[in-house]
Amino acid sequence: MPFWFERRHLCQICGWLVCLFVVVYPASSCSQRTASTWPMMHLTKHRQAEAGEGAALKKQAEKLLPALQEQMIAIDQLFTEAFIKTAGRQEIESLLREVGRRNGHAMSVRMKRIIGPYQAEIEFRFPKQVKVPATMAIERTPPHRITGLLFKPAQADNQSLDSLLQALKNQAGSTAVLIRRLSPAPGANILAWEENAILSIGSSFKLIVLAALVDAVQAKELRWSDVIQTREEWRSLPIGWLQDWPAGSPVTMHTLAMLMMNHSDNTATDHLIHAIGRERIEAMQRKLGFKHPERNQPLLCTGDLFRLKLICTDEQREAYFRLDEAGRRRWLKETSPTLSLKHPQPLAQPLAIDRLGWFASTADLCRVLDWIRQQPDALAILQRSRPFDVDPKSWPLVGFKGGAETGVLNYSLLLQSYKKTWYALSVTRNHALEDLEPYSLLDWLESAVDVLENTLP
Repeated sequence: MPFWFERRHLCQICGWLVCLFVVVYPASSCSQRTASTWPMMHLTKHRQAEAGEGAALKKQAEKLLPALQEQMIAIDQLFTEAFIKTAGRQEIESLLREVGRRNGHAMSVRMKRIIGPYQAEIEFRFPKQVKVPATMAIERTPPHRITGLLFKPAQADNQSLDSLLQALKNQAGSTAVLIRRLSPAPGANILAWEENAILSIGSSFKLIVLAALVDAVQAKELRWSDVIQTREEWRSLPIGWLQDWPAGSPVTMHTLAMLMMNHSDNTATDHLIHAIGRERIEAMQRKLGFKHPERNQPLLCTGDLFRLKLICTDEQREAYFRLDEAGRRRWLKETSPTLSLKHPQPLAQPLAIDRLGWFASTADLCRVLDWIRQQPDALAILQRSRPFDVDPKSWPLVGFKGGAETGVLNYSLLLQSYKKTWYALSVTRNHALEDLEPYSLLDWLESAVDVLENTLP
């Protein structure tokens, strides 16, 4: 298998240490990360990586911590023979110690994102709010020794809520954010910008579906153990797993909810919408305190949205817009199921994001998160998903739902601190003319969590 190598000496850039002592990747793994196809309604790639290769990457990165604390490590067990031969054993040891010495001994490491097969961006945390980004690659099979490692310049992690807000305002398109303390002393806004603006939220609307399911279970209209059979007319497009299951597969309400929230499974979502009922989910918005629930009436299934955006012609779509609410409900019940999703058209630019989709303010979404945290069944489902690595000592409970389609991003996060303080964070960005890079807003959210961790009591 071919490899490529690069080696540089230690150098100083802007007063910080940068060391790229060796990068050894299979040639087939060197491609850049490609953009997801529409709709990337959740960071599925991150979740899959976290469960598999991401866990292996995190484990190997943690084994570097003693060396970054100027302690000895087992070089032969941690790095591949090719890596050691190319970089030099003593050079590896001295470089790791030097990174630790210059920055004050590493305290922890965080996974940032997967950038290729068994390749990731990681971040080492040091005292005095210093972080050192790095990229790392490991073997694809156990023991997953390190094949590539690059330390980037150390950074002072001195962002503030004010600087984060300004950065969000500077992004093109429409943006909104709300960071709210939920308890104790609920209702305190920590950061707010256009928090009542109604914007498209993509797959984050599934939070509402989850809340409506819990409400129906509490009303004894449904049970978590209730079983339905999958139906062909409720089959949607990926992302998810259930679209690949044969029609007639038995599945419980609880399984559908788990698939919907933890894999953003569109077909599971549509089965839940039909089992709960559109009108009941619409009514749940009012129960949750949505200011403009009419924006989601009639509520679209994911398959409905795909058909309207990827199957219908411009004329058919405009005809749908001209219908009143009763007419649209008839169209969704009678016409939408007859339109095949086998040959969807590609969508490179945003399409009617202010008219087709699911809509809410960041204040609405924080209200949903606040409701969910008080429902043990819903909280148990939500907390199985997270968008990035967080320190479990600081944040023992994390729940996440994101939504993304062409021109639309929303990330909504529920946090409980080690002091039992609850926070809700929701940030949205819409752009009517351009697609949006998902990680641009995700990085912003991660920085906001860091500020909360470092500055709030």
